[in-house]
Amino acid sequence: MSKNIKLSMVLFIVLGCLLRVLWNADMQWKGDQIWAYETATEIVETGKWPVLANISGASNIRTPGMGVWSFAVLRYFVNTPLGLNRMVQALNILAVFIFLLLILLKVERSEKEIWLWGITLAAVSPAMILYSNHIWQPNLVPFFSVLIIFCHFFRNHFMGAFLWGILGAIIGQIQLSGFYGAFALWSFTVFYDVYIKKNTFNTKWLAWFLGSTIGAVPLIPWFIHVWTTTDRGLESYRAWQNIFDFQFYTNWVLDSIGINIRRIVMGKKFSVELQFLKDPHIFNTATYLVGVIYISLASIGIVMLKRLFTNISKTLKEKSLLSYLNQISQTEFYLLAYFGLMGILMTLSALSARPHYLLTAFPFTYIFFAKIFFPNRKIILTCIILNLILSTYLLSYIHKTGGNVSGWGYGLTNQKQMEIKEHGFLEVLLLLSAMWFIFIYLLNLSQTHTRRF
Repeated sequence: MSKNIKLSMVLFIVLGCLLRVLWNADMQWKGDQIWAYETATEIVETGKWPVLANISGASNIRTPGMGVWSFAVLRYFVNTPLGLNRMVQALNILAVFIFLLLILLKVERSEKEIWLWGITLAAVSPAMILYSNHIWQPNLVPFFSVLIIFCHFFRNHFMGAFLWGILGAIIGQIQLSGFYGAFALWSFTVFYDVYIKKNTFNTKWLAWFLGSTIGAVPLIPWFIHVWTTTDRGLESYRAWQNIFDFQFYTNWVLDSIGINIRRIVMGKKFSVELQFLKDPHIFNTATYLVGVIYISLASIGIVMLKRLFTNISKTLKEKSLLSYLNQISQTEFYLLAYFGLMGILMTLSALSARPHYLLTAFPFTYIFFAKIFFPNRKIILTCIILNLILSTYLLSYIHKTGGNVSGWGYGLTNQKQMEIKEHGFLEVLLLLSAMWFIFIYLLNLSQTHTRRF
């Protein structure tokens, strides 16, 4: 891999992190965010830690207390909603760098570049940047997802397996979809280690069990509540037609190419998204630049699906399933666990697989994209640049309008509601960085050969 590619990866990741902290006061500030901050503040001030929580906007659904506990711990270090939002941003940035450390320490040499491209795409993804920028329980999930993967790589050591067990129990208490990811990873690990590799000692299972038991202790009140309550709030999210909607896989594909932002900022009306595609407007004239980016990314997505089905068909023709599983790479292992098993479990559960449920699989949605297209760096780099442009414009649009856009589900930003004046001191840096990336991109396109790791 050339020095220019390495440098472009570093700069893309840094820029993605800068976008996460740009215009802090533009954070979403609606029912869930207000509830999370006020409940965390109440815990800090009273010292009373609720074992169950009522989510604002979904009062008929009681959840484990761990989610709001997490915000309460962070609230000890800050005094304002904006300060708490900074903590959420910091955890999401830390997740990126922890994953980078994992790649450097444990990922096989032949797989390293794929993982680096994946985390680079995740760094500039519009959805991931938006998820990093408001006080909401699912936005804590990527940090725990990365820690789980990190510990899973060290599961042959007592402490690695022990922490994997604890974190696997905790992530589902923060966001219930985390249980699907944790169970999928555990199930596939058991299947792979015991049945495929015939190696029961590859994981310190006693340590994992001890960790899981300790991590599940705070769940006991919630289990009792679920067992004894007559309220079936979760049933409102379940419909048998969801099995045939394949929402998990639809969101996975859209996330991986960067155009799954409608439900995050625009609500459910497609007409609102169509209006956004006309932007930006110059002298009251639509340029359709966003639309061109969408079409380009959608075209890449179509090619990705074609490659995916071609690769699956080719593999099934050349190898038996058992033979394939016996030779899978590290990348394929985790994709089979998350894209494969977790996706199947969530689809068969008949739950509506919301886009944020996929945060449990972070960042493998993006590694999936890199895996399919590698070693075609041109397409990967093109997708990254388009994601960066889309992310930058989306944030600037929210900043300019304050979220006050007809039909948008984002709502008025905290800045708009509180009349906070916040200047975009990073705008010039973003412009210069964009120019630099275009230069690197054109330089890489001119290269016909690149060195491997």
